[in-house]
Amino acid sequence: MNHSKKLLAVISWPTWGGYPYPVGRRIIKSCLSCGLILLLLLSSGRGVTAADWPTFGHEPRRSGWTEESILSPENVGGLELEWTTQVDNVPLALNSLTAPLVASKVVTSQGIKTVVYVAGSSDTFFALDAQDGKVLWSRTFDAAVLPDSEGFYLCPNAVNATPTIDQNRAVVYTIARDGKLYGLDLGSGATKFGPFQFVPAFAKAWSLNFYEGVLYTSTSQGCGGDRSGIYSMDVTDAMHTVSHEFLIKRGYGGGMWGRGGVVVGANHRLYTSTGDGNFDPTAGDYGSSFLSITPRDLRLVDYYTPLNWKDINKRDLDLPSGGLVAFSYKHHDLVAGGGKEAVVYLMRGDSLGGKDHQTALHVTSALANDNKELEQKGMWGAPAVWTDRKNNQTWLYVTIWGPLSKDAPPFPLTNGEVPHGCVIAFNVVDDEKTRQPTLRPAWISPDFNLPDPPVVANGVLFALATGENPQQQHEQGLLHYKSREEWKKNLLTTEQRGMGTRPAVLYALDAKTGKLLYQSGSAMKTWVHFSGLAVSDGQVYAVDHDSRIYCFGLKSMATRNAVIPTEIAPKQPLTEPKAANPATDQWPAPPDASSTPNPEARNPSAAAAGRKLFRQACTRCHAEDGSGQNRSGANLRSPKMQSQSDGALFWKITRGNTATGMPSFSSLPETVRWDIVTFLRTLKDSNDNPSEGAGERKKGTPPDSDKNKQ
Repeated sequence: MNHSKKLLAVISWPTWGGYPYPVGRRIIKSCLSCGLILLLLLSSGRGVTAADWPTFGHEPRRSGWTEESILSPENVGGLELEWTTQVDNVPLALNSLTAPLVASKVVTSQGIKTVVYVAGSSDTFFALDAQDGKVLWSRTFDAAVLPDSEGFYLCPNAVNATPTIDQNRAVVYTIARDGKLYGLDLGSGATKFGPFQFVPAFAKAWSLNFYEGVLYTSTSQGCGGDRSGIYSMDVTDAMHTVSHEFLIKRGYGGGMWGRGGVVVGANHRLYTSTGDGNFDPTAGDYGSSFLSITPRDLRLVDYYTPLNWKDINKRDLDLPSGGLVAFSYKHHDLVAGGGKEAVVYLMRGDSLGGKDHQTALHVTSALANDNKELEQKGMWGAPAVWTDRKNNQTWLYVTIWGPLSKDAPPFPLTNGEVPHGCVIAFNVVDDEKTRQPTLRPAWISPDFNLPDPPVVANGVLFALATGENPQQQHEQGLLHYKSREEWKKNLLTTEQRGMGTRPAVLYALDAKTGKLLYQSGSAMKTWVHFSGLAVSDGQVYAVDHDSRIYCFGLKSMATRNAVIPTEIAPKQPLTEPKAANPATDQWPAPPDASSTPNPEARNPSAAAAGRKLFRQACTRCHAEDGSGQNRSGANLRSPKMQSQSDGALFWKITRGNTATGMPSFSSLPETVRWDIVTFLRTLKDSNDNPSEGAGERKKGTPPDSDKNKQ
């Protein structure tokens, strides 16, 4: 492998630190009651929340797991298609739209929004309103260079890398077709960073990863003259960006084409796997291997090469096809992945292959692909990991194309025949003899045709059946070609790959059993190639090959995604509101309002929806737990507050009270206001007992004591 370092000097940088707000964020002149606008602006750097999906696989380790609270195994059967938007993008070869990303609390010219982002294959970037799918803004990049060869699905001359979001700076990074890196303002699409040359023009780059101020991507297939490898750029100081490269030594093979690109471990190391290529560590060649690399400067520090690497090379059983994931289990930092051979490798993060670099922690038997075919079968996609803290279990999920191997280990739970493909689940457990981590088979999903990378949210596993045609060659099997032209002649054309497809289908499974909980039927109109999902605050987002973005949500949630207005209480004073006094109800509701029944009281989704709105609008005054501790608002969990009727609470939320600093939420739909009331009823079930006085706490109780208990 070759390493190189480049220092890029920028003459001026007007938007990184010299303005009070980033470009695209409008300055708010009026102050929203309870400091809502201030809360939203200040919260942009608080890190990933359940309303955010900032990168492929949700976070740098590519776990595909989010702390979702709205969707659950009990209610996910009520999913429905909320909206579909087709954007102005021309698919190139099999490429169309990248996997979607989501950012919440984005200040746009149309107010505070949750926004969905996708990059189009033909160099246009789109930002959509998560509420209704309307395009908020788009950016088209103009390339000054042209590809030197016609694109096809292995080298499509298209945008291929899923973008990534820096939430602290409110920037989404993306790679254009010409290999330049752009940083776009989340709210407006204005260029805040770059463009800088990041990878060669028309290189096939994979999902961007962002970690501690550095961007990473990996490349493969030698597209655009690229040598395949890892590229990094430190963007901490935009006036002095520092780039590094970790490239294939001999200029062929060894492509690093994992769907999630570079994976970052909890130990701060980078991980990748390499495709077929020469293996000679003395010469710096590491084909068919798993690599551990230092961040920032990209130095190889460790590797694992399977004992049968020669056979993997010979049969074109690329290790990157099944992707990689890094995760923690007890005190272990682990890495797991696999390729077309359909073998799962479990490795220690700090010693991938042991002292001899050829001894993994655990290697499963083959799960599929008995004939060791180079296409259509094996592990394809990316793994996912879920740590079920409630039951102290760690789950690993992998995606399989084709039927199971006759030698696959037995699984306690199965869900029917799987002739086309499936998701397979393992429990990570301690080996009874060695006490080291190992994989125990758990379940096999129903049939998928074909599965894409899964994501996990609150005990629900979501995955797409892509419906694509996976065949690549006219004549199947291991063939020897006399020339590149002969090889390309045996490949199917893009048009032929587009035949025999079927519409994609979204599935939701019980993450503990693989049981089918939901499938989207005919909601999606066509197939998709090499994509991914995003889950955000009760919505699931997907794309298809015809450049459509889909949003699925619970039926009862469709009318609840209201945008908090920027001027809820125009009569509210700009000073801090005075504390209310919950000890005596000095603000009684009229009898007719108090007797009004709550129409959402028995709706299982109402409380979750109300919690979402409560977090957005109420926590600064009432605190995250509703206690009002160290805040100006009332303790919503006190017996005196909870003794009020649902109708009384609804009346107060609707009317507001400028004397106490309570804003009016009358501009929100009635259903949404009832949702908030329903959520407030869940606060009385808490085990702790905060003080009943607003803005007070018991003696000897430290601030944020509830958080310290977790």
